[in-house]
Amino acid sequence: MKKITILSILTILLLSGCLSKKMDSWVGSPLDRLAESWGAPTSTYNKSGGGKVVTYTEMWSNRYGMQTCVMTFDVDSNSIVRSWRYNNCRAF
Repeated sequence: MKKITILSILTILLLSGCLSKKMDSWVGSPLDRLAESWGAPTSTYNKSGGGKVVTYTEMWSNRYGMQTCVMTFDVDSNSIVRSWRYNNCRAF
């Protein structure tokens, strides 16, 4: 039982590392390139000081039911992706 738990934890860490690399690859890229690759975002918020917060969501399911992955990109006033964050996402 202990081996299965350790293996599960290691698998989760490895998969989240893959997602982090994918998200990291967008930092420094133009927002248009992200949109060309991922399609239109689910939502966009225009910041008062310039720039945007762009959010994509993806539904997925597991044994607990439907889940919502939220991936958010902070974009500067020159439309360049500067940072990202995600919540409740499976590795893809």
